[in-house]
Amino acid sequence: MAFLKSKAPASAAFKVPTLAEADDEYGAMLERLASLHHELGQTRRKQIEIEKAIAADKSPEIRASVAALLGDKPNSKAVLRANLADLRGRQRDLEAAVSVLTERLRLRQTDAAKKVREAVRPELDRRVRAVIQAMKALDLAHVELMTLHSDLEDVDAAPSAFGPVWPFFLGNARDASRKIQFFLNEVRGAGHVG
Repeated sequence: MAFLKSKAPASAAFKVPTLAEADDEYGAMLERLASLHHELGQTRRKQIEIEKAIAADKSPEIRASVAALLGDKPNSKAVLRANLADLRGRQRDLEAAVSVLTERLRLRQTDAAKKVREAVRPELDRRVRAVIQAMKALDLAHVELMTLHSDLEDVDAAPSAFGPVWPFFLGNARDASRKIQFFLNEVRGAGHVG
């Protein structure tokens, strides 16, 4: 089945940079966001562990402040609850930081995308020029082929007897707004020349 595999064109080696690759600031924000998400996940896992430990601890509930008034050391449950409260505070801070950074990334995305487009522009121009040249050649071949079709019709030679060899989907070859010319006009209007 090797004959079914298509070979990638030589230009396929070109790689469009990611937003993070094209814009260092965007990349740094993205790395920071990943780090915050990682820490948030660890914080949540620690909270679950502590909640399980509190549920398993059968010692009496004595707040650390009450134990201090009694001259006792805080018991394990009180220490666990204090740790849990700290972790919940850290989780709120992490979630707020993620929210702020996500918004900053959204705002920075426009500049990063512009840098990607700037990096891709030379390759895009090269490929568009290649398509323009191919379309010009196709247009010429289309006009010549459809002229032959008309000549066959003029002598009543039934051009349809040749089967589906006539590219009617390209439009009328004599029409100035035929599909190929329409495309070529559009890319010229966008500033591309071929």
